[in-house]
Amino acid sequence: FKFPRLDIRVTFVRGGERVTQPAVVDTVLLEPDESRMQVTLRTSLPLIRDIFEIKHVEIDGSIQGEDP
Repeated sequence: FKFPRLDIRVTFVRGGERVTQPAVVDTVLLEPDESRMQVTLRTSLPLIRDIFEIKHVEIDGSIQGEDP
């Protein structure tokens, strides 16, 4: 089994500012009976006031090493 290379970036938009952070693997769940794998990623951004300063979040990236 070869774990795919994940290059996922998360961009937070607050006011006129865009802050891009890499997402890192947090949890891997293997389900061999289903031939399935689930991956949970995480990132963080310190807030100035509260969550409402975040206008929206964009997720972008690629997965390398996937089977066709």
